[in-house]
Amino acid sequence: MQGVSEQRGIVRQATEREYAANREQRGQRAYLRNQPDAPVQDHYHILQAMRFPSGMYGGYSAHFYVPEGVPLPEGDVGHNSIYLLPSGYCLGICP
Repeated sequence: MQGVSEQRGIVRQATEREYAANREQRGQRAYLRNQPDAPVQDHYHILQAMRFPSGMYGGYSAHFYVPEGVPLPEGDVGHNSIYLLPSGYCLGICP
């Protein structure tokens, strides 16, 4: 993930367990049941305030999870999906 992986301590890749739990939560909504999921390597947890790197469109986009108490990222959302935890409410490009 261009730019995101360089921000160590700010974001981290979701674990397989988190990915499965987030997928199940999203899958409980009827409109998401038949939507394909992006691979786990495209899912990240935001750990602290950050700014999206430029150019996160198409194949460079990702899914971000924002835990309670962490501010929303600044900058251009691009084609990213931002899920607010624990509700799962989605901002940006939402399936």
